Amino acid sequence: MMRTPNIEKVKVGDYYVYVVEIESVKNLNHDKLMETVWSDEYLGKNYNENGELENQGPGVHANIDTSNLPYFFKDAYLFGLTFARSLRALQGKSLNLLNDSAWIIAAQDEHTPYWHTHRRNIGDPRLDEDAENVDSTYSFSMYLNTPECGSPFSDLLFAHKEDVFSMPITKGKLCFFDGDLFHKPQLVPKEFGWRYCVACDFLFED
Repeated sequence: MMRTPNIEKVKVGDYYVYVVEIESVKNLNHDKLMETVWSDEYLGKNYNENGELENQGPGVHANIDTSNLPYFFKDAYLFGLTFARSLRALQGKSLNLLNDSAWIIAAQDEHTPYWHTHRRNIGDPRLDEDAENVDSTYSFSMYLNTPECGSPFSDLLFAHKEDVFSMPITKGKLCFFDGDLFHKPQLVPKEFGWRYCVACDFLFED
């Protein structure tokens, strides 16, 4: 094992996407992890009275309480927040965190992916014009499984100007990026199961 963890930097237009692997997540027992993810505390709460899962577009979502981090998310969250503050410090910007939010997403190709950002000043196609939107200085996505279908069917796409990058996803991979960078998940064909992602947003004081 290397003494210094690798942080990969991928250029997308005028942006960078930083990619790391969270070792503690890579080593988690899959069955135990899925039992937790589909518990009533998380994705399991989305079953309706008929036992059917409700789609929140795209996929099935469950919020994570960042004041009570689950075991599968703690290392990713702490890395993301520390790395975000490090980037802010390099630019001489405020390190004051105004808000954070995190959620689990399970999705497959019966849902509809779309290009989006996590900045409030950029429209979210799911929301009405007067709806409250999320707002994020930085975001990250961290993956809880490696879909059997493999790349490129499960990739995460990033785009800026004429540049599009297709990021293969694997269990424990974390992609950290600016909140206003457009991205879109490729969704796993239903016969291969689910694509599990934990997403997180950090909003800092300007």
